[in-house]
Amino acid sequence: MKLLIDIGNRRVKWATSDQINASVSAPTPSDLDKIISDQIINTHSSERVKQLSMQFKKLPAPESVWVSCVSTESIKTDIVKICKVIWKLSPIYIRAEANAMGVENCCENPATVGVDRWAANIAARHIAGPRPLVVIDAGTAVTIDYVDSSGGFLGGVIFPGVATMIESLNSATGQIQEMTHTYSTKQRPKPIHYVNTNTRSAVENGVMLAVVAGIDQAIAHHLATKDGELKVIITGGDAECIASLSIHDMKYESSLVLIGLRLLSEASAQ
Repeated sequence: MKLLIDIGNRRVKWATSDQINASVSAPTPSDLDKIISDQIINTHSSERVKQLSMQFKKLPAPESVWVSCVSTESIKTDIVKICKVIWKLSPIYIRAEANAMGVENCCENPATVGVDRWAANIAARHIAGPRPLVVIDAGTAVTIDYVDSSGGFLGGVIFPGVATMIESLNSATGQIQEMTHTYSTKQRPKPIHYVNTNTRSAVENGVMLAVVAGIDQAIAHHLATKDGELKVIITGGDAECIASLSIHDMKYESSLVLIGLRLLSEASAQ
């Protein structure tokens, strides 16, 4: 059994390789959400070392620990210390490579691609098979990547996610700051409202409109320039909400990065 850890900008998620079924017949998103719902903490929590230590001590000793991290060096150091104290293991931090699992990294400098994007694209290719793909991670940032039918990861676009846009607006304005600190896409009304009678609603709907419109435009571009077999897979904290609002069909995968981690860990053993 391996321990898989996805350290994002806002959340740390983890699962064992036994919990993540890295196959085309993976558990439904709702099943995975239930499995991992108690295995998420705030990346910036002052109690993160205590919380992670308590959770990891409940697990059977893994044979190895695999980590995708896009957060700070300090939390990477914390994970190293925790794993050494509890299991006497050094975690393995993945990096983007030129090739892995049938995916070729065609970006100018493959090593600089975010490891979460790399793992997500590998997982998406494994799930969808040899077909053109748009892979979206909707979290602190929104990444929209294109993978062609031969497995070439050709790159994509990145823009601020919902919470990041709201925080940016808060910091740049004098009278909106108190409106949105508790905002969550999981509680927002659907559909998007274009006429809003209070500032909070206007901000929430306006930001969501910008995010969904950007994603829809990117997908429309790929649909217009590629063949009609394009598959769209979306992950991330805001993924479910965005998928419900988009004009395009999307497959929601709650744990795409963790699935990619499992695949990479299995490939290393071969």
